[in-house]
Amino acid sequence: YRCQKCRTAPVCGPCLVDSHKHAHFHRIHRWNLQFFEDSSLHILGLVFHLGHDGDKCPCSASIRQLTIIDVNGYHRVNVLFCRCRIRLELAAKHLANDKPGVFHDEAHQLFQSRLWPITLDSPQTAITYEALDNFDIHSNTSKKSAYDYCYALQRLTDAVQPDTVSDCYRAFMRAIRFKRGLEKRRRSGQAQGIDEFITHRRPGSTSIFCPACPDPGWNVSMEEVWEASEADA
Repeated sequence: YRCQKCRTAPVCGPCLVDSHKHAHFHRIHRWNLQFFEDSSLHILGLVFHLGHDGDKCPCSASIRQLTIIDVNGYHRVNVLFCRCRIRLELAAKHLANDKPGVFHDEAHQLFQSRLWPITLDSPQTAITYEALDNFDIHSNTSKKSAYDYCYALQRLTDAVQPDTVSDCYRAFMRAIRFKRGLEKRRRSGQAQGIDEFITHRRPGSTSIFCPACPDPGWNVSMEEVWEASEADA
């Protein structure tokens, strides 16, 4: 076996799995005695362990296969969620604080691993933060649509038969909308409770205000506005 990204000498399967303990989304090739053919780390048995810095959780047994979307295409990954008592205590603490909603532990673990789950309940698909940021750059610079970006990921996954790769366009669009909505809340200060400090603006607004522009009641008074000359205006 050899890894396309690591560019090291071919090694046996167990050695390749050991060297990719924290690199689950690399693409590999397998020598079939004639040529190198496509293979995958999940076929070799590599498991993405959550919650223990790459080590297996002692309280978890069932492995689930998730579809992970990365900048180099789609991947089938064996994922083992953490089921330790500390996570149960975290969920109980979350509910004890009367926080709204349900504590989605599996989605929380994926977020901690920089993976964006498409659904909160029993997620089957997730997108890496790198793929979301990469699409934002392509969208803002070359105006690439999400449809074209997802099709490019299908081509990276299987250049010969890209249509046989599962289409995750709708899931990708859902994640992008949530990500951009959360970014607007963070950049506007709503995530930090800015309405408690700037009370003269519309509550809940996610508009980005320019600090240099005159804002009556904040950086300029109404008297200064009325007394300003036409040149100052």
